[in-house]
Amino acid sequence: SAVFIVENTFRIILYCFLDIINFSVIKQAVLLMPFMLIGLFAGIKSSHYIQDKLIKKGVIILLICSGIMLIINNI
Repeated sequence: SAVFIVENTFRIILYCFLDIINFSVIKQAVLLMPFMLIGLFAGIKSSHYIQDKLIKKGVIILLICSGIMLIINNI
């Protein structure tokens, strides 16, 4: 966990210096936080009812679709 803290501290400082993280990004992150918490809660609750195999297949399908869309958009 020490490596995680050092790496992410360095990243945050670097991103602020490069203006990747600015006030509008922080504001948007704060506004989206309730939706993240709702998704997290829904995922935890649904994990008791959905089989792992089904979730893995769904993730693979979504990754393939995402890759296809990236290829199509960059052609």
